[in-house]
Amino acid sequence: MMFTVVDINTPPSPSLNTWTRENCSVASTTASGCYKCEKGATAEITCKTNEESTTANIECGEEEFAVECSPRGTKTSIKFSGNKASFQRHCTVDCGGKQKGHFEVTGVLKYSGYTK
Repeated sequence: MMFTVVDINTPPSPSLNTWTRENCSVASTTASGCYKCEKGATAEITCKTNEESTTANIECGEEEFAVECSPRGTKTSIKFSGNKASFQRHCTVDCGGKQKGHFEVTGVLKYSGYTK
């Protein structure tokens, strides 16, 4: 499996299809980090497709991410802002196929004593 850190200022790889009819999936995962802090919470996700590599759009409420997906699974670390210790986001993943995937990010965040 590959590991990718998302940088919205870097264009996607030229070998990556940016829009396909692929269905993709992400398993539910755990977030760790702090709330009401500059560092925030992070979650490591793995995005998988059926046949070809592509870019997926992930929506978790108000937060959106573009991540790479592949048949073998591509790992990406996504960052959230939280306001309380109990953290939960319901997310959808869309690669352009007929069905959107759904997953959840949950966790208990720590208080750092430093606010933004």
